[in-house]
Amino acid sequence: MSVPDRFYMAAVMGWPVMHSRSPMLHNYWMEQQGLAGTYVPLAIEPGGVSPALRAMHPLGIAGCNLTIPHKQDAMSVVDEVDDVARKIGAISCVVVREDGSLF
Repeated sequence: MSVPDRFYMAAVMGWPVMHSRSPMLHNYWMEQQGLAGTYVPLAIEPGGVSPALRAMHPLGIAGCNLTIPHKQDAMSVVDEVDDVARKIGAISCVVVREDGSLF
């Protein structure tokens, strides 16, 4: 039996979020690709996205998808925003880089 090199943890942050089908879909896809990991819903109240995003690196979360109401607020939290997101005025995905910075 082989041991995976890494266990991936990812999430969807929203309010409300418990109805989201994203965890079911992403967990299925990870299993299909042979990735060890889990994708979980995180119920983050409005105004709470900044500490939630900053906690991802210390908690070992590789990244997250964002739902309303966090898509715009998160732009001021992440360390880098690409040109397309800047033009749109919102982000839907956040990746935690190895150095802990958020993109």
